[in-house]
Amino acid sequence: MRHDRDPGRIFKSIRADEKDYWEKFADELVNPEKPEYRFEKRMETKRFPYTIRLNPRIDRYQVVETAKDPITKRKSNPLYSLSKKMSVTKQQSVSYANPKEGYVPPVFGWNRDNRKELLVGVSFAPQDCLFWSMTVYDVGTYGRVKDFITREKAENYLFKQEMAGFYHKSLIDLEAAGKQHPTKYNELLAGLKCNLNGTAHITVFSDNLESRLLAQLRATDLQKRLEEKYPDQKPIIVPISIYPNFDFYTQEMQKNDLNDAIKEKALSHYAAAIEFTKTRKIISNENVDFLSCYYLLEKLGKKVADNFLEKNCRTIDFYRLMNTMLYSSVLNNTAENVAKIADLALKIIEKCSADQIAAGFFKERVVGNLAGITAFHQLMLALYNMALKNSAENIAKIADLALKIIEKCSADQIAAGFLNEAVAGNFAGITGFHQLMLVLYDTDCKNSVENAAKITALFFKIITRLGFFMSLPFIKEFSKADYQLLNCIFVDKTFDIEKLKIAVVLRLCFYMHSNNADLSGANTGRFDFKMHDTKIKLADAKNLINNILTCESVEEIKNLINSSQAENNKIDKSRKLLIGKSNYAQCLEDCISKIDAYENFFPKKRKPYCVFKGID
Repeated sequence: MRHDRDPGRIFKSIRADEKDYWEKFADELVNPEKPEYRFEKRMETKRFPYTIRLNPRIDRYQVVETAKDPITKRKSNPLYSLSKKMSVTKQQSVSYANPKEGYVPPVFGWNRDNRKELLVGVSFAPQDCLFWSMTVYDVGTYGRVKDFITREKAENYLFKQEMAGFYHKSLIDLEAAGKQHPTKYNELLAGLKCNLNGTAHITVFSDNLESRLLAQLRATDLQKRLEEKYPDQKPIIVPISIYPNFDFYTQEMQKNDLNDAIKEKALSHYAAAIEFTKTRKIISNENVDFLSCYYLLEKLGKKVADNFLEKNCRTIDFYRLMNTMLYSSVLNNTAENVAKIADLALKIIEKCSADQIAAGFFKERVVGNLAGITAFHQLMLALYNMALKNSAENIAKIADLALKIIEKCSADQIAAGFLNEAVAGNFAGITGFHQLMLVLYDTDCKNSVENAAKITALFFKIITRLGFFMSLPFIKEFSKADYQLLNCIFVDKTFDIEKLKIAVVLRLCFYMHSNNADLSGANTGRFDFKMHDTKIKLADAKNLINNILTCESVEEIKNLINSSQAENNKIDKSRKLLIGKSNYAQCLEDCISKIDAYENFFPKKRKPYCVFKGID
């Protein structure tokens, strides 16, 4: 072997898509000696009794037992001492390249459309690794193809692989075989060690601006982790290299790329994430997409992402955030994005005051095609889109987000935001309330009981928080179809006394609506000139609404309805069809049915706190 021969490098790409595992990888790389950070990279399954490994001491592969001693939890024939093994990561799939000797094999992921444009990983000097196998790629190591039930089967497999030229005992042999098959991967099982002498690199495998920025972010994160573990070793520098030659990506080149990124809206979040990881300071730039920046930092770890959220939560553009959610809700296969945005928004509003939430969700745009549209409008539209897709999980998440907004804001803030109308574009005249009713219609049409229950809970919560009087502006806008839909809602275990009162009152409102009565007090011409009997019933219904809203128990509501009848309005529970009875009698029977259903669920419910005020 030539004395001047370059040893080459061990490398691996680390995914940057939805299966990104950088945080776990970096935790273990920096703390390999801590069992809580060591994680299995291969299929986690019950091990077969025998496996194949390379033993460098005897320069050959051997079949060994996989069983561990029940006391020491170690194999009876360990390849490396415990201290040596715990100085590196758990064995994992890596590759080997030696560009100075003309050997540059393909990188895992280079031929995957969802990964090939963002391939960034790590590379190490071979002396910083421990090896368990070296192969020209055959069927991979993730599925533990080297584990067998019997020793005989393991030895037969090993013999065939060595005869076929797949298994090799040194990097030089692997390189020689790899040069014969330059388009084939190679795969080694190795434990990795991150030395502080600069031999461990972050490595770019797809040389484009976004990949180089991701490399900067990961290098900065790894440097921070190492500085935290070794505070006396500063300065610590994590080099960045570019495949295939492992040329260094210099500080000047990095700075130039950052300057380009901050000017490019699509990549400015990388610049912001790198700066925050490095200094914990926020870049003040309107180009920066907060959501994308947060997601980048989240992949580094919960601690840094939460810190970023804490420092930014009171300046978040909720309109922009909800617009992203709305856009995601329209696209196919983006349910996960909607869920993530909803979860993030929940975290943010937990940290904000009612005034900040109201300003963020209920303040409308004043110009353009979206004039009058608020973040809350967009939230309701996203809810509608999820209803169209019958996405129960996301309907639940968005409804929970809307409920949290309503809980934290005052009745005046909710009323102002919920009733605000868009004034331009395709949404002109549309309010948040209209959109919520559209969701209810859609879930009802799809017979989705679970989704309808969630939307109904949100609807009732809004009216409960507003009080009946403040809810009148949009209740007065109900159509016959609206009432029919709402009155079909079954009483269930999610009800409380307030929801029950709303359900009963809405049934009475439907009766008044059917007779053209004005809920706010003024009466239409039809009301004024109709026969005396109908006038009495309408007046009775209105009085019932006033009185029910002040009730503190189910018994009070029931007694009011039972006593508030003319002779021809009496409820006959023995008859299923009220032929010859008035519509008002049917209305009262429906109310009693809802109360009976509630009492079946809550037979001991007594006198909860009441928040409603009656109609003046």
